[in-house]
Amino acid sequence: MTALASLVIDLKGNSAHFQKELKKANRKSASFAKKVRANSANVVKSLGAIGAAGAVALGAIYKQSAANIDALAKQADKLGITTQSLSGLHLAAQLTGVSTKALNKGLLDMTVKVQDAAKGMGEGKDALKELGLNALELAKISPDKQFKKISEAMKGVEDHGKKVAIAYDLFGSKGV
Repeated sequence: MTALASLVIDLKGNSAHFQKELKKANRKSASFAKKVRANSANVVKSLGAIGAAGAVALGAIYKQSAANIDALAKQADKLGITTQSLSGLHLAAQLTGVSTKALNKGLLDMTVKVQDAAKGMGEGKDALKELGLNALELAKISPDKQFKKISEAMKGVEDHGKKVAIAYDLFGSKGV
């Protein structure tokens, strides 16, 4: 057999083997593609579920935030101060370990006691005098500003027992 004939036979034989292996590779490739498509659908479904869960969570966060803002605004209106001022006081209270509920109650009590003191009556009258504050002048300003003036005046009271008594007289038990 000549070299050329041998080469043709080898090529035909190798070509048949190559064709067989190519078909096998095509089947494996098709099978792999089918699995990828199936998994892609699952991934898309999973991502959709994650997205939906995220949207629900964001909705819940928004709802809670809106409720908190509404409650803050209502409390600020009740106290006669801006929501910004009340929010700042809430932050300061939280940083010092006082609950916002206790702060709100103390501010409400203080407001009433300052008004009573301006009329010459109530527990707050003597407490404000001890602090050197004029009840009539305090009654003319917003509760957040009253609170600030009282707080500044309290810094000048060195006797701890006296501070506690004044705080109790102006803020009630929540102020102590």
